[in-house]
Amino acid sequence: MLRKRRNLFFKDMGMALAVVQFIASVIFCFLLFSLNMLPDRYSVGITVILLLLSFIVFLLQGKYVSGIVGKVFSVVMIAALIFGSSLLTDLNATIKSITERGNVQKEKINVYIMADREIPTDAEASEFVYGIMASTQGESLDNMIAIMTDKFGGEAPRTAEYKTAEDLAEALYTEQVDAIILGESFVSIISDIEAYANFETDTKILYSEEFSIAIDSGTADLDSDTMIIYISGNDKTGSVEGFHRSDVNILAVVNTKTREILLVSTPRDYYVNLKFNDGTYSALPDKLTHAGNYGVEVSMNTLETIYDIDIDYYFRVNFTGFIEIVDALGGVDVYVPKNFTAQGAGTVFTQGNAHLSGAEALDFVRERYAFAGGDNRRGSAQMEVITSLLNKVMSPSVISGYREILDSLQRYFQTNIPSELISSLVKKQLDEGGDWNITSTSVEGTGSSEYTNSYPRQKLSVFLRNSKSEAAAKELIQKVLNGESLESEEE
Repeated sequence: MLRKRRNLFFKDMGMALAVVQFIASVIFCFLLFSLNMLPDRYSVGITVILLLLSFIVFLLQGKYVSGIVGKVFSVVMIAALIFGSSLLTDLNATIKSITERGNVQKEKINVYIMADREIPTDAEASEFVYGIMASTQGESLDNMIAIMTDKFGGEAPRTAEYKTAEDLAEALYTEQVDAIILGESFVSIISDIEAYANFETDTKILYSEEFSIAIDSGTADLDSDTMIIYISGNDKTGSVEGFHRSDVNILAVVNTKTREILLVSTPRDYYVNLKFNDGTYSALPDKLTHAGNYGVEVSMNTLETIYDIDIDYYFRVNFTGFIEIVDALGGVDVYVPKNFTAQGAGTVFTQGNAHLSGAEALDFVRERYAFAGGDNRRGSAQMEVITSLLNKVMSPSVISGYREILDSLQRYFQTNIPSELISSLVKKQLDEGGDWNITSTSVEGTGSSEYTNSYPRQKLSVFLRNSKSEAAAKELIQKVLNGESLESEEE
């Protein structure tokens, strides 16, 4: 009787495990099809195999010995399916997160008064004169003025327009205006000017609001074999969605049919007229990096004018995200061209092949003073690290750190590449296999000292445009878009 009860108990337990395995298999398959990253033949094949295994486990429960084997197998399968379902859920949530917020950029607008001034009431503040830069801050400035109008009982604040952030600072310091309305991204520009180096402590914030600015969702046809992606690395830690200078300006020209990727780096200090969202250009040329202060679209607009192209999508990362993704991938492998110590950071690099952590890789790509090429050399280092990262992402070893990778992607990366396109590209790669040919080139400028649109009263170190170098880059871009191979091209 005891043996019969024991057998019945084990049989019931086995049946329960078989049912749980079947349910876990159905959930896993549902998530797999929802993600839509595997070729259909693989998804269908996995579904058939999982359901068949559940049925086999169910049949094995009729006998004692085979039932034990089935139970052990079922427990292992349930654990594997739970892990797989968790991975698919995380992956789907991450892709949804970074693509959904990719069509929005956040701009913080502050109202500054001098620090030694008492905080006024709204009624007192309504009598102030406010300095503004209307020509370069449209939608967010309008929204801020509308909020202030409500605070002031329906009376719009009186404003005086100035051309540059430096002009605004001077107007505030010399009491030409009572306060200034300024995007937070321009504070770094003001603080870089010697007379206003202590701007952040010399002033205090009276009002502050953060606005979401819509960004175009991209222009490429989802069925197109080619696309151009702007890769931007901003110079801030924390949130990636704000308006910041862009220290990394790389175009990834992709042809999925020929499996060609061309990386084109443009120096951060490239001296070029910025193209604003309203189609106008800056009065003076400026450093390319300053385009990011006006939003990612201004950076894209400006690069489009340089290379006579249409950029389809963008991909942004800040310094925090860069460090975390490199560490999550287990570091990157690069070649250090000579011995040097990174200025400011103190990291020592030795000539030869090197395996770098996230922090070391950031110091490596930011260094320019140790090389005669300066900013030109920095672009080459950035593309070398990106190439190493791409090779890591395409390798199976990426699974070991997938949770850390997904977490850093969700917090520190932003893109307007549609999730459908990401799924399609992954599916295509898994379906067709094969290696990609990744080629890189850098546009090289000539060092000079010039007045810029952001700093019209003092000369800055810039890189003058090089038409010959630009023409060579344009030719390579067109070759990739036309389906030609770059395997024989020299970097």
